[in-house]
Amino acid sequence: MIGCGETGGIDLCEGVVCDDGNECTLDSCIPADGTCDNGAVPDGTACSDGACLDRTCTVLTTMSGTVTVQESLDADSPAVGATVSVHRMRV
Repeated sequence: MIGCGETGGIDLCEGVVCDDGNECTLDSCIPADGTCDNGAVPDGTACSDGACLDRTCTVLTTMSGTVTVQESLDADSPAVGATVSVHRMRV
């Protein structure tokens, strides 16, 4: 007698092709019922055009720049400066 969730030794994923052709999904067969799961890879995962974003390979361009911040503690002290590198990604 086969219990709930048991397949009696039958491989329900045998011969099942789950590849959806999307490099931004993880394709696998669910052994319990032989259906496919095409879950998303984590956003930011590298792909052929840039990075995956919500299951889509998205072209990303980067822009770099430098921002200089100066702040005076009080009128008698010299200015304190900091340089910060800014990197933004455009989607």
